[in-house]
Amino acid sequence: MLNTLHPGPSLAAQRAGRSLLLACLAVTLLMTSACGFRLRGQSFVNFESIYLSTPPNSPLSFEMRRLLRGNGVKVTDNMKSAQAVLDILSERREESVLSFTSAGTAREIELRYNLQYRVRGNSGEELMAPRQLNLRRELLVTAGQVLPQESERQALYRDMQSDAISQIVRQLEYVRIPPAQSIPHAPSGTKAP
Repeated sequence: MLNTLHPGPSLAAQRAGRSLLLACLAVTLLMTSACGFRLRGQSFVNFESIYLSTPPNSPLSFEMRRLLRGNGVKVTDNMKSAQAVLDILSERREESVLSFTSAGTAREIELRYNLQYRVRGNSGEELMAPRQLNLRRELLVTAGQVLPQESERQALYRDMQSDAISQIVRQLEYVRIPPAQSIPHAPSGTKAP
């Protein structure tokens, strides 16, 4: 048998294919940026500093600080030096039984995480009215597996808390800090001191 070589695509065909691929990539990038797409976790907050009215060592405060700093916002320990104040008004964890086994024990539990917050200026003016986040997850109960279920319960609550924090940071994009009070001008005909 004769061994014949099959020539690959011509140089012109390779260039045309590469050009087509680059054009498709450029169109895809333009379309995703035009629709407002951005990677999760990236927010564009309109202020530089914020004060969190949460206990500083709580898991909620720790994760909120980390996410805000990652978005370029300075988290201050002094309310008067911050442009905005984030007040956590309430944080609740609740659960209820959704279904029972034939023996009368819980089969499925609904976990709920409720967080209420507001944003105000450092002098007390309201920048964002109080808002409520209500998150829910379901937990299947398996008889005899108490420790694994408790760790799964805690993981679901942490997941809901992380989700709530991400939603709050995304909502902070819509907060507008009012411009600083301008210094009044001296009336015409008089000299400024």
